[in-house]
Amino acid sequence: MTPKKTQLTPLEELSFAPTDYPWDAQAAAKRLEEAFGWAALAAYSLWIDTSADSESFEAYPMLVVDLVDGEPCVVPAALKAASEALTDLDEETRSAVEDRLDALKKRLAQIEKASQESQTATTDAGTEEAEDAKSEAEPQRESQVDRGPRANAESSVGVKQAERLEAAERIVDRLAAKGSLLPAWGHDALVGFIAGLSDEKSLSDEGFEPISPLEFFIGLIESLPALVPLSEFASPQARVDNSFEALGRRIAASIKHSAVQREV
Repeated sequence: MTPKKTQLTPLEELSFAPTDYPWDAQAAAKRLEEAFGWAALAAYSLWIDTSADSESFEAYPMLVVDLVDGEPCVVPAALKAASEALTDLDEETRSAVEDRLDALKKRLAQIEKASQESQTATTDAGTEEAEDAKSEAEPQRESQVDRGPRANAESSVGVKQAERLEAAERIVDRLAAKGSLLPAWGHDALVGFIAGLSDEKSLSDEGFEPISPLEFFIGLIESLPALVPLSEFASPQARVDNSFEALGRRIAASIKHSAVQREV
């Protein structure tokens, strides 16, 4: 016969069975007696009926422990059954049993609260990881509150675009003053084109530092020789002389002058 274990963990230090663990007082008592002897029933009962034989199951009507996976555990359903049986006890006994019962219920509540908080933290962590993965796969979507008033955002974009157009116009005027631009290229079209060029350094070549499309285009234009004599921009009249009609008249006058010289 296997000897009974005599070293028992105090009732107040036992673990709890799952909340939905079924409670069968007679089956629990039998399992405990077989594993640990009658001493286990005495240690794990809230009240002992001294009028009954100490080696009978009737002596332990308020047993609250069962053998779960080979280990004694307090069963939550047994605590509920014990609460319902308090009315059968005299006042003095009931007071003593209530104290022990309340202590177990309080510890159970603390354990359940800690378990819920742990599950919530795990769920939140999983949700956060899922959100992080989603934000990496998709552009981040901010609420209107995070973005700020829409009118202000649009105003900011408008101001930035106006600044880019103004800067582009200064560049075009400077290049025109150098004679690097032909009037036929169109002042406003060039301003709009330059303002739309990216200033991110996305262009690179081996042995050279990366530059932006804006820097590349401006550098290209500035490297060209003067395409228009600067004297032709000295006065408003010079702009008229650069027209195709004025050029045609000059060519015609030159041909006529050459013909007169040959007759002479």
